[in-house]
Amino acid sequence: MQSVPVLMYHHVLPHGDNISVSVDLFQRQMQWLTENGWYTLSAEEFLKFKQNELSIPKKSVLLTFDDGWLDNYLYAYPILKAFNHHAIIFLVTDWTQRGIQHKPGKEITWHSHQEAIKLTQIAPQQSVLHLKQIEEMLNSNLIAFESHTHHHLDRRNQLVNFEQELSASQTFFKQNLGYTSRHLCYPLGYYQPQDAEIAKQQGFELCYTIKNGANCADKQLTEIKRFSVKNKSLRWFAYKLFLFNHSFFGKLTETLRKQ
Repeated sequence: MQSVPVLMYHHVLPHGDNISVSVDLFQRQMQWLTENGWYTLSAEEFLKFKQNELSIPKKSVLLTFDDGWLDNYLYAYPILKAFNHHAIIFLVTDWTQRGIQHKPGKEITWHSHQEAIKLTQIAPQQSVLHLKQIEEMLNSNLIAFESHTHHHLDRRNQLVNFEQELSASQTFFKQNLGYTSRHLCYPLGYYQPQDAEIAKQQGFELCYTIKNGANCADKQLTEIKRFSVKNKSLRWFAYKLFLFNHSFFGKLTETLRKQ
């Protein structure tokens, strides 16, 4: 049975580390996808595939980026555009909202993921996407923007009002982008048993995790499996795509990780 690998990125930066892929490696990854016949799905195509309403090429993949960092525009977007690859960027809408009152950032002045997170509160324009940049990427028809909740709060904290988080995020999408988000990425990958139903009530159709596993055309929309892309060799990248492009190996990996 066909399975779609869903890749999870955070940063694309001049120098890679454990949570960032270097610009050079990202370009080689995107070129490798093109040269090896991989098709990057749009958000809508992936949704229809999961609903078993769309046949897609055997070697199909979904690219996702978490949080909505400025480097996604400065470094990843030009490469995606050069190779005509689609992607989803999941926005933490409070962070984006904070940056609207400032001019768009034009360079990266920070060196770590934690430093970028701190800037979201004191100088968001230095680390997160500006609305003008989001609109430009949307107009390319290559990049979709979806929700990563409003404040990116850890769901292991039982005091988090998840319904309020999703409602505030949807308000941002409707007021600033003119649509309701249909894809939800759980913050930090954590969620409670009731969260899928809360998400559905708020208009979300797919919920994304950080669990490894297979994504088949099975109409199961509440636990999309993803794997984190590391700053490792192309051989590692190709192996992961092979693994999660086959439902047997994807489901086996999921089972082994649970043990």
